[in-house]
Amino acid sequence: NVPASDCRNFEAILGQEATSDGYYYAEGKGSLGHVFTALNSDWNNGDIVWDLRKAQEWQSRFMNANGAWTWNVRRGSGSDRSIILEADLQFLKDVYNELDVMP
Repeated sequence: NVPASDCRNFEAILGQEATSDGYYYAEGKGSLGHVFTALNSDWNNGDIVWDLRKAQEWQSRFMNANGAWTWNVRRGSGSDRSIILEADLQFLKDVYNELDVMP
């Protein structure tokens, strides 16, 4: 089980940066480059596996290459299922606070 933050996944960043406009084309149709990655060691569960600097750098670079980035986070259970767990929420706030994304 390779964590999402593993350097082997950096190829996604390089691939996105190699696009001319953020889209991948096949048979005349474009698809926006998009990363949907786990913040934690397991999907919807586990410990945060990213360090803040790497999360900020990878997301910034991907978005500056006109791509989209979505984090999978832990949530509560039962009636709190729609609530992001505090540690994950705080980490994402810290990431977003320091993103270096061009408008």
